[in-house]
Amino acid sequence: MQYVERLTVRYPKLKRFPLGVISKKSNPLTHKEISNLLRAKIVIEEMMDGKPIKAISSDPQLIIFAEDLKEMRETYYHIPGRYCIFDIFDPTRELFLSWNEKFELSMEIRKGMIRIADTDPLLFFPVPQIAHGKFERINELISFLGISAYAREFNNMTSSYGKGIVVKPGAETFSEIFHPGKILLNEFINETTKNNFLKKFIGHNPSGIQKDKILPYNNLIDSSLEVPDHLLSDQPIES
Repeated sequence: MQYVERLTVRYPKLKRFPLGVISKKSNPLTHKEISNLLRAKIVIEEMMDGKPIKAISSDPQLIIFAEDLKEMRETYYHIPGRYCIFDIFDPTRELFLSWNEKFELSMEIRKGMIRIADTDPLLFFPVPQIAHGKFERINELISFLGISAYAREFNNMTSSYGKGIVVKPGAETFSEIFHPGKILLNEFINETTKNNFLKKFIGHNPSGIQKDKILPYNNLIDSSLEVPDHLLSDQPIES
């Protein structure tokens, strides 16, 4: 394999765990994929609500997978940057990095120690890491759905619920066997709660704009906002 070809690695499509209210069309994780994922220690991260992008750093050359959070979708955020790094691939070793190495390199990118061309390093920040450890049953994972590190109620900026969680291998992993899974919050709330949950997103676009000309509402990006220490969980969950 040519080195240049390794830079074209694609991120695997996130499949859902067969939990909650999901349809067969959602292409859930297979029993084998779940078994392989839970066989070793995993990391649980917050699922951010943005547009996936890919960037390449220099010295070292790494492939950065991140969520572009400039424009608000269903979740309103107060965030320390525009690009939330959720995975890093090392083309030299042909591996997705372990959860702790990824966090450390994400912070080095934010500090400008690792550069991405024509981009302010303060626009990058690491995805919130909720927990890591060994889990034997997928039902245990549901308990980690909850308040987001950065999501806010639009009107009063109080903490709000996250979109969901993403479960990944805790150790560095070859791309061929890297199969992360996701659990969405709205699959575990009843219809009444779901309706209330969705109502808070209505009316976020400025009033007085014609419907066919509505522009996306932007999240609040504040580069002076510090990345909380707890985003890197130092309390592993043991089996």
